[in-house]
Amino acid sequence: MGTPLDERRLRAAWVLGWVGTLGLPLGAGLLLGFWTAEAGIPWIPDALEALLALLATSILALFASLRLERRHRDPIHGRPRRRILVFLVVALILGGGYLASEGSRAPSRLTSLSSAERADAFALDLEHYREWSRGLDREVSRLAASPLFASEHVLTPDEEARLLASWTAVLERTASLDGLRLFWEDWYRFDAARAQRPELLRAFLLSFAAELSLFEAGTRLTAAVRQNKNARKFLDTPHEGLPEFTYSRYSEAIEGMKDQARVLGGAQYLALMERLNWFPEVRALGLTSLWTDCSDRVEALADRGLLDRAAMTLAGDAQALRRTVRRAWLPAQKEVAEIFGDTKFRRIGWYLITPEQVAEMDPELEPGDLLTTRKNWYLSNVGLPGWWPHGILYLGAPTKLAAWADHPDVAALITELNGAPIPFDAYMAKRFPHWWLRYRLGDDGHPYRLLEAYNPGVVLTTLEHSAGDSLAALRPRLDRRAKAQAIIEAFRHLGKPYDFDFDFATDHALVCTEVLFRAYRPAVGKEGLHLPTLDVAGRQTLSANEIVRRFAEEEAAGGQLEFVLFYDADERAQVSRRSTLEAFLSSHERGMLHR
Repeated sequence: MGTPLDERRLRAAWVLGWVGTLGLPLGAGLLLGFWTAEAGIPWIPDALEALLALLATSILALFASLRLERRHRDPIHGRPRRRILVFLVVALILGGGYLASEGSRAPSRLTSLSSAERADAFALDLEHYREWSRGLDREVSRLAASPLFASEHVLTPDEEARLLASWTAVLERTASLDGLRLFWEDWYRFDAARAQRPELLRAFLLSFAAELSLFEAGTRLTAAVRQNKNARKFLDTPHEGLPEFTYSRYSEAIEGMKDQARVLGGAQYLALMERLNWFPEVRALGLTSLWTDCSDRVEALADRGLLDRAAMTLAGDAQALRRTVRRAWLPAQKEVAEIFGDTKFRRIGWYLITPEQVAEMDPELEPGDLLTTRKNWYLSNVGLPGWWPHGILYLGAPTKLAAWADHPDVAALITELNGAPIPFDAYMAKRFPHWWLRYRLGDDGHPYRLLEAYNPGVVLTTLEHSAGDSLAALRPRLDRRAKAQAIIEAFRHLGKPYDFDFDFATDHALVCTEVLFRAYRPAVGKEGLHLPTLDVAGRQTLSANEIVRRFAEEEAAGGQLEFVLFYDADERAQVSRRSTLEAFLSSHERGMLHR
């Protein structure tokens, strides 16, 4: 047995041996690293691939030595399964690293530029970033502070125009910033060593700053839009140059998991740069403002909290599900509505208002009148609120409308719209050539007198077709200019599909009373009717029965509408008779079984 002194000497020799064993390769590694840095050999992918090759060779050598040693000691049980598994895992990691390094060799728009070209591109895009980021922030701040989102209301025409203009500007700046982000997002292809670190810093900070600008402005905008679901529906409907679901796709891109992952990954890399003390280099490169932009936005994001960001991600990723459900539900809803609208229990094929009564009432009606009608025994009446199910805009026959429009107020309006004096019917033929021609031709000897929305969509119809069993006419207390504006606006919607969703938030499809609502909606330079909508099953809508109820409520005080006529059905006698204002005032209170 050795003495304690001998044991201490052996331990010191063991330590010195390991110091020497490790010190020589470490020293050689430092010399090699210094040489590669001086020679300008990038860490990724060249130095990394060399290191991976060295590590792979070393592991194979260790594996072979262990295998030989094991077999030498125990040739029968020599199966080092655990070590084989460990070596396989390490080999997979090395293989992944090799594939990653090979992927970095793939050309991109950014890395294919020369250093001088990248410097010029960076200087130009840095100015673009500042301009587009400020512009996006201004538009979003203006929208977020707008009364458009102060409450859940159906937008006015002026609000729709302002929102659409701002939304288009937001999308234009978003597309520009996103294109800039995509161009510089290959920053990881540059070497983190000093040779290419300036290139990496420029590319990363510019790409990440654009990403954060998009994310911060976008999440503020979506938070505002969510305050008024009618505004969201309006932005999701197709407009000129904008396809359907533009807003939901925007929300999904800004708030979804992919964008959140990019933001969080960039924030972690920025924190690593701080720990590595790269800020002096950033300052020397003149990138302090970009660094500050990124740091401030990351700090603001952290202040939102985990739950807020999780809810944001859920809202963004839910947009795709909402679109899928809507596409699946609407056809089924449409099919059910069509079945209800086509199903009649009694008196199939004829109605109580006769052609003679149609001829009797037509001279009393004026263009711009609002008609409410009812056809008894249809299954669809059960699913609609109130006794009056349908609303129609009266135009009159083409000759009647042209004579009515031959008025100084209408002539002044057409001169404003056309830029020069022109007859009303000539203006309509110029603006709506297809529909005006159909209007003049009529339907098999019967003139078109009505504009309405029902199962086929927004169409021109005859009074004989639509009078039904009960009919009432109300006249807006407006001048001819306002009524002509309403008629022109109604013609603008001809040909649109029927709105089986019964939602007044958008005008890409319309239900019957929505034609009246939008035709007479007040706007700048347009006097109209105030017809407040109601929230029914989460949708802003207005029924014909509600129009009659409001008229009855306001009639004594001389409201917006005046009574013209009322033909009331008597199912027991199988006739429709001319009735009185007093009977009409209570008609909205009738139940479904009223006869």
